Amino acid sequence: MAFTFTDLKSEVKRRATKNQGGTQFDTGIANVINTSMWRVAREAKWRSLRRSTTFNTVIKYTTGTGAVTLTKNSSNVTVTGATLLTDGVRIGRYTNFSGSSTYFKVATITGETTLTLNQTYDGTSTAVGTYSVLGQEEYVLPIQIGHSAFFWHKAYGYPLQLEYIPSQEFYGSGTIDTMESVPTAYRMWGM
Repeated sequence: MAFTFTDLKSEVKRRATKNQGGTQFDTGIANVINTSMWRVAREAKWRSLRRSTTFNTVIKYTTGTGAVTLTKNSSNVTVTGATLLTDGVRIGRYTNFSGSSTYFKVATITGETTLTLNQTYDGTSTAVGTYSVLGQEEYVLPIQIGHSAFFWHKAYGYPLQLEYIPSQEFYGSGTIDTMESVPTAYRMWGM
């Protein structure tokens, strides 16, 4: 039920004075109400709850001619035609290569066309392999978000609210880091 200021003042006065008449408390009651409302408006996280911002998710990266040079038992990779530094490929993203079922993580990016893996390549050496750097998994949210009330994703053609799942339940549900699809859930660091 919404109260006007006059209604709120009358209700506080009625409760405080137990329905006794008179105007001697009107100014005091108005001051208490104004002070309380000002304090609630100042201390509550209303501003952050009103904020809205967007960020783009980073999709799979396969730039280049597809001629990937891989050497068995080596963590060095060369991708002909790639522009890893220019395109902002980040360390820590998962990648996979033809000739291996293992998912590797990018350990370092040493040049536009060269990178190292977090472990050695276990497939057959090749100079014409194919590769894919999977979509980015983790994001630092823009500062404008402040307090995250909810997230939604519009890749389905309509806003789909993502479900928050704590990390233990997230991984317990059978989700793996290398799954690629439109997200339906999210987890938060440190939660």
